[in-house]
Amino acid sequence: MVSYCMATMADRIKYIFLVFLLAGCLPSRAQLAPSSTEEYPNSTGAPFTHPPRLDALSRSDPLSTEKPDEAESRGPDGLLEEAGLSISAYQSHNIKTKPKPETAGSQEASEHATSGLLTKHSSGKPKKQIFCYYGSSANARPGLGKFWPENIDPFLCTHLIFAFVDITEDGTGLKPNNWNDLGENGLYARTMKLKEKNTDLKILLAVGGWKIGSKPFLPVVATEANWKAWAKNVILYLRKFGFDGFDMDWEFPAWRGSGPEDRHKFTLLMKELYESFAEEAKSSGKDKLLLTLAAASSAFYIEKSYEQSEIHKYLDYMLLMTYNYHGSGWEKHTGHHSPLLPHPLDPEGEQRELYILWSVKYWLNYGIPREKIIVGLATYGLGWKLVDESKTGVRAPADGGNTKGKYSEESGILSHYEICEHILKDGWKVEWIEEQKVPYAYGQGEWIGFDSPDSFYLKALTIIKEGLGGAFVWSVEMDDFHGHCGGPKYPLLRTIYEVFTQSSSVANLKLSDLKSVPALAHSHSAGHGHSHSASAAASPLSAHTHDEDHSDHSEHSEHSSEDHSHHDGSHEESEGSDYYSYDETSTIDFDCHSAGLGIHADPGSCHHFVLCTPSSQSEMGAFRMNCPAGTLFDAHLKICNHQHNVHCEHE
Repeated sequence: MVSYCMATMADRIKYIFLVFLLAGCLPSRAQLAPSSTEEYPNSTGAPFTHPPRLDALSRSDPLSTEKPDEAESRGPDGLLEEAGLSISAYQSHNIKTKPKPETAGSQEASEHATSGLLTKHSSGKPKKQIFCYYGSSANARPGLGKFWPENIDPFLCTHLIFAFVDITEDGTGLKPNNWNDLGENGLYARTMKLKEKNTDLKILLAVGGWKIGSKPFLPVVATEANWKAWAKNVILYLRKFGFDGFDMDWEFPAWRGSGPEDRHKFTLLMKELYESFAEEAKSSGKDKLLLTLAAASSAFYIEKSYEQSEIHKYLDYMLLMTYNYHGSGWEKHTGHHSPLLPHPLDPEGEQRELYILWSVKYWLNYGIPREKIIVGLATYGLGWKLVDESKTGVRAPADGGNTKGKYSEESGILSHYEICEHILKDGWKVEWIEEQKVPYAYGQGEWIGFDSPDSFYLKALTIIKEGLGGAFVWSVEMDDFHGHCGGPKYPLLRTIYEVFTQSSSVANLKLSDLKSVPALAHSHSAGHGHSHSASAAASPLSAHTHDEDHSDHSEHSEHSSEDHSHHDGSHEESEGSDYYSYDETSTIDFDCHSAGLGIHADPGSCHHFVLCTPSSQSEMGAFRMNCPAGTLFDAHLKICNHQHNVHCEHE
């Protein structure tokens, strides 16, 4: 097993090279959701038919085979009795269940699921928090999209969030979302085994999501007695199944069937949960359960749903959903759904507020501590059908969502590895939006905005520079978890991990130093995502692509097992893959401080490019990298492109 926390500079440069290559792969952060005619509002509140955070989870009652012992059922200080509830509430014979679907298939993970994953923190633990949503229904996807807990790299995340759990019809407790959540080999138990590999990993359980809306929460907040009882039962449920915390994902209070009075009631509910968690920890002697909130990022929802100056007082972390700012369901023009910065073509008004740094500054103005803000990054892309194929830029005329993904099977969204396939196999082109520090891809009359390792790098660097708590991804199964695009597994998530573990090396760099970091192309496939990345390398196609899924925060992912069978995600295999090849790197005399962090044209050859990367606490080093065979470095696109597409001034 090869660690990606390289001990030597040579190994680190090789890894960074691969990550830059994957910058041409795409982002993907959405979970498959079945098609629906329900109207969903976007960040501005306008209705659209494609949800901003797809909930592809099948909301079925699980089959439980376990009977909790009486002591565990009662919980600390007899919480159930105090709440006037039956101790048998969570006994298996009282849980309504649905049968195993006929199409469920094998419940075993692939034998290659864990290959190429980390086994320890070779370069130290991340200096910032990394929350990873896991769309638990992704095991029902076909082919390469099928995702099990064993596919998760437990070292790339500081916190894993299991999405989702359901609320009982009477609003007094919780119930499993999937038919296969419970039991000795259920998804809960299999997810908990990740803590045997990384004992520092914290696993939370998320409730809510876009698809279920407000309805299940209404009985919870109907009366004070109800939300007090629910809080106590939440504790019992979390403790019974071994979770370390709870993620509140009500989308959104005082909206979508929830009355305006629920805005204040939501604050009281969160206060009850927060204080009950503290009281239970004190009485039980156990670590306090964490409480997080998946929070809106646009003024429209924030002002309707939250008491902004109060809600953050009753949270350990706020997971800010800084994505889905733009989408095909409510707009007739293209636009990146998770830009770091605004675009000069954005019209005045609310449209000028739809970018990550605006959302962060908005919440900071209401007094939330910086260390509580966790910035959301998407491993999926959102796309359109172009009206005119000759117009492919930002705000180009568009009508409807892109064609359903091969694996995600949802219009308007693609996983990172699906984008990667379009780029590498279908010849989609990739462009970099310099003003917003994110890439997009287009081809076959379609357009998609996504994230790449380079855009993830920039976002991660911004999180460090702003002194924020960390990042979260929606979601792990929408990233290229198989290494399908030719590089290491989890290229997007791995970029965040690398930046946060090496944060002392990048702390002194300025955002302006990253001016030249582009989205790179891939030679045979591509994917989707957001990205901040100092690593971007060469590849024959001008596009990004990766396989991944996202669910309720928006995830897609899939590929046939045959396509992935020869990629185990290990470093050695990536180096020798058909997609990329390069010789040993060599240092050269190049002014990286003037050129900026990232990749640049070699002043003397089109067969090479220069990679500027941190080489010490405050210095950058210049390394000459080789383009793959059959390609030359394209100085305009900042990628290794097909030879016939490049005009080389040196030959």
